[in-house]
Amino acid sequence: MEIRTFADLRNAFFRHYQEGEYDRVAALVEEHFNRFPERASMLYNWHMCAASLQGQYEKAEQIFAEAVREGHWWAEDILRGDPDLAPMQGRPEFERLVEISSRRHRQALAAARPELRTLLPDPELPGPYPLLLAIHGRGQSAQVAAPRWRSLTRRGWIVALPQSSYLTWDGGYAWEDRVQAESEITAHYRALAEKFTLEPGRVLLAGFSQGGGLAISLALKQSIPAAGFLSVAPFLAGIEDLEPFPRLAEEARPRGYLITGGQDLGQEHFGQIEDLLHEYGISYQREEHPDLGHDFPEDWDEARQRAVRFLLDR
Repeated sequence: MEIRTFADLRNAFFRHYQEGEYDRVAALVEEHFNRFPERASMLYNWHMCAASLQGQYEKAEQIFAEAVREGHWWAEDILRGDPDLAPMQGRPEFERLVEISSRRHRQALAAARPELRTLLPDPELPGPYPLLLAIHGRGQSAQVAAPRWRSLTRRGWIVALPQSSYLTWDGGYAWEDRVQAESEITAHYRALAEKFTLEPGRVLLAGFSQGGGLAISLALKQSIPAAGFLSVAPFLAGIEDLEPFPRLAEEARPRGYLITGGQDLGQEHFGQIEDLLHEYGISYQREEHPDLGHDFPEDWDEARQRAVRFLLDR
C-alpha cells in the first residue's frame, strides 16, 4: 500500500497490528517517521508499543527516552492503561520516564483552555450565515481538522472548530469527559450566536471519529439547535455514550448522515448507532465505502456536499 497521507499510515499500522505483525509496525513507523513531524508523539507511542510487544523492553525505553528528550509526553492513563505496555510497568527506567511524562501532562492541563478556531466566509457575502460546528477526533486538534471543512466558507458558511481543553499527549486533544465537552461546545455556540447573525434552521454539527460520536450526541440531545449531524467514522467508547435522549417532536428532530468505511476496525459501533437512530425516529442516511478504513473518503468534497443537501432538505 502506498503511504501518501498520515491516514494511509494509520490504516497500514492498524492492519499490521491486528495481524500481530509487530516487526512490520516498527518498520513502518521508522520508514515514515520524518514525513509527519506534527504527529511525532503518536508515532513515538506506536514505535514504543511495537518494541514492547516484541519483548524488546530496553529498545522501548530508548524510544520513550528519546521522545522525552524531544519534549513529548503522554497522559499517565495512556502509559498505564495500554496493554501493549503492560510488561513495561515497574521497570525502573520506564517508571522514571512515566513520572516525567505525567508531570508534563499535569502542567499542560493546568494551562489548557477550550479554544475555538473560526473560519469565515467572504466578507462580501451577506448574512445571516449557516454554521457548521466541526469537532476534531481524539488526539487531533482544531488545526488538524480545519482543512477538511474549510472549503464550506466559499459557499457562505461559517465553519467553527472547537478544540478541547483536555490533552492526551502534547498536541493531541480529546473529548474524554462528555459533560465537559458539552459545556465547552455549547459555550462556543452561544458566543458565535451572539457575535454573528446565524441563519435559523441551518446549523449543523459534524465530526470525525470521537468527534463524530460527540456530534451525534449533541444533536440528539439538542444541546445546540442543530438541524442535523454529519458523522465520519464515528467512534464511541460504548453505546451508552449516546443514551438517553429526550423524545423530540417530529419537526424538532435533527437529520443524520453517517460516512463509514468497510475496513474500519470500529464497525461494531455503526450498527449500534443505526439501531439507536431508528429507536428515536431520526431520519438518516449511511454512506458506506467498502474499501475505506478509519478515515475520510477520497471523494470527501462530494460526500460532504451530499450530506449537507440531505441534512437541510426538509
